[in-house]
Amino acid sequence: MIQNLGIEFISYRNGVPRARMKVDSRTQQPHGYLHGGATIALAETVASVASSCTDRDMAAFGYHVDASLLSSVREGYVYAEPLLVHRGRTSHIWDVRVETEMGKTVALCRITVKLAAEA
Repeated sequence: MIQNLGIEFISYRNGVPRARMKVDSRTQQPHGYLHGGATIALAETVASVASSCTDRDMAAFGYHVDASLLSSVREGYVYAEPLLVHRGRTSHIWDVRVETEMGKTVALCRITVKLAAEA
């Protein structure tokens, strides 16, 4: 999914990734706007990667997503960076703001990530 959507990790600050995704034919819905599903996939990806960085001996799986899609985008890049809200023994909760290059909020997402011991 990461390659198919063109998600790029552009920085890590204190173990938290920041990623971007180009708004193009891979990520647009039929009318040329950023697809909500692609937006949510970006948010879930950065949250899961952040959980993997936070607890390196655990596998991270997106478990629950709540997303508010606030504005539309037709071109450029959107960016996402997670903020840890809860760090439990078997789950993390992240708030992820997806925004344009100009800082306009596109979506606000809350992602619950389940953690499991790697086999």
